[in-house]
Amino acid sequence: MLNLLVRAAVDRMSALETFSWELDTKMLPNVWQGLAQKQTLSSLKVNFPNLRLPRLTTLVPPIQNLKSLHITNIDPLCYPDNISSLLLGSKKLEVLKLHWSPRMREAREPSVNLHSYFGKIVTANYKMSLKHIAFHNLFAFNEDVFEKIIDPKIIESFTMISSMGGTDDAADIAFMDATWKSAGPMEAPNLKMLRGDKVSKIHCDTMGKFRELESYYLITGRKPNHCYPNPLIKSDGVKGSSGLCFGLMDSMPNSDSSGGSNSGASNSTSSTPQSTISTTSSASCPTQNSIPPHTPLSSSNTLSQLGRDYLENIYKYHGTSLRRLLLMPQWRLSSEDLARLVRNCPNLEQVGLGLEVANFNMLRLLIPFLPKLYAIRILENLDDSTLTDSVSNLGPDWSDENVGDDLGKMGFDTLRWIGLGDHVFEITPSRTVTCEGAVQTQKTVRSAPVDAVKDVEIWSMDRLEI
Repeated sequence: MLNLLVRAAVDRMSALETFSWELDTKMLPNVWQGLAQKQTLSSLKVNFPNLRLPRLTTLVPPIQNLKSLHITNIDPLCYPDNISSLLLGSKKLEVLKLHWSPRMREAREPSVNLHSYFGKIVTANYKMSLKHIAFHNLFAFNEDVFEKIIDPKIIESFTMISSMGGTDDAADIAFMDATWKSAGPMEAPNLKMLRGDKVSKIHCDTMGKFRELESYYLITGRKPNHCYPNPLIKSDGVKGSSGLCFGLMDSMPNSDSSGGSNSGASNSTSSTPQSTISTTSSASCPTQNSIPPHTPLSSSNTLSQLGRDYLENIYKYHGTSLRRLLLMPQWRLSSEDLARLVRNCPNLEQVGLGLEVANFNMLRLLIPFLPKLYAIRILENLDDSTLTDSVSNLGPDWSDENVGDDLGKMGFDTLRWIGLGDHVFEITPSRTVTCEGAVQTQKTVRSAPVDAVKDVEIWSMDRLEI
């Protein structure tokens, strides 16, 4: 009955452009046929049900003017519909997003056959004109399919989440087919965006084969905690100062209590002079005026080396073109790393990174050298909420007027958003005020909900979703 009603509604929509089926029930052939008849339909999203009940498999027909296709929850054992003809016949398709059920990867079950989706395209010797590609939970043998069906000269963005292999993969979910690693990267002269949640030497080398990326996102997978108390609210419910983050800059020490950042970095950084990126730092106790460093990682040496390699490739091949950059929170940058970052990537508009030691004076000195900076995030590890907790516990002891005056003097004209762990702060535009007969330029810094930055890429792209 539901499918009949949906088909009747589709038939009545003469200008249907977007259709989304996100129900747990199967979409029947009559709805597919109705959609195929829509000359105006350009965007389609369909969720496949995950019930292992024997059902007829629909051979989905092509949709003439379809430009965007998003299929979710694909499971070969749940009788999914056959989309091979849809992929072959939809000649105007530009965006392809395929999400497989995580069950196959968790069970290490190689039941995904890429030829069942792309075999007809290979047989027809046809290359899809895709601009944007995203795969999630791809767990399959390498069948040399993608090189045959994709025109790499057209690709503008590529996203891989929980697909292929990474250095931090656990043994029970490690990618099993080593031939994926030996596959060389395709030349993609128009590629502007890379996004993923895995890091490895292979991925790093592949990134060095591309040129002039504008956006690069390494997904942290952290879900913001909306239950943290507002750090700008006093215990009696009265709003406190909005000058939290730049008050921190003034009060933060230059090193931690156990000997400073150098002692922590010396245990886990390479002696190479180009970078001192670290994944560990010495511990210190939280105080109201300091934010302790993160806890060490077991794989610090490997991650540290990878961090250096990734940054070198970023500087060498993408520095001047890069606009948006999101790094792993485990790669905690020192003052030398930050100096190299702003020197090699002067056009950054958004950046998310971890700090070796939470010394915001470094940022205060370096931010003016990024004249286009719009948003910055200080990240913390998935299993460590020290930064977020410390910001939550800070008291409202900073004067909003002094902070606004300080910001106005520093001239952060484009900076709008600052993230500290899970907390978000908004900087309002400059305003001119008269103080004791003198005209001054001031800005206001106030706490903001996470939803306020849902359209800012270093937040919106930091999700395990496609």
